[in-house]
Amino acid sequence: MDELKKIIANALDRQIEEGKNDMDLIFMMKERLGLFAFLFAFLLLNALLLVAIWKVKVQLPKPLLVLLTMCCTLFIFATIGFIVSTLSFGYNS
Repeated sequence: MDELKKIIANALDRQIEEGKNDMDLIFMMKERLGLFAFLFAFLLLNALLLVAIWKVKVQLPKPLLVLLTMCCTLFIFATIGFIVSTLSFGYNS
């Protein structure tokens, strides 16, 4: 895993040195790493919560199960939308 990170970091550094970083996807992800890390963690948290809700659905009342499922699904799609919009438009464009 560490070698993969080193390889990616070296490739990104070479691209930056060569000036080919105009709008490359990897460069934009590196530039916005803090926001991506937060959004990805939020996405995983909602996905895990959704799986946990459905694993213990016997113990939850139906209205609560429906409400939590709808909220988690909404947050998952909103987070995916934020990730796509951040890549497409950026937060500092």
